[in-house]
Amino acid sequence: MRNDRENLIVKLSLEFALDIICYTELLESQKRYVIARQLLNQLHQLGQMLEKPKMLKIKQILFIKLKSPLKKSMKLNIG
Repeated sequence: MRNDRENLIVKLSLEFALDIICYTELLESQKRYVIARQLLNQLHQLGQMLEKPKMLKIKQILFIKLKSPLKKSMKLNIG
């Protein structure tokens, strides 16, 4: 069963990301490019960490869906 509830962690992370982007624009306007670039890199890593569980869940669902036809085909080949 699919869970369509709003994910609080994702929501707060998105708000945080938007705040960081605004802050990096401020830093770039003050010509602090190195710090701004480092913040954006860390933000990118945060996004990857949030995406990883979603991809794992998709892989699990795909494995479950492929498992049954695989078993059926193995029975046909053996029998």
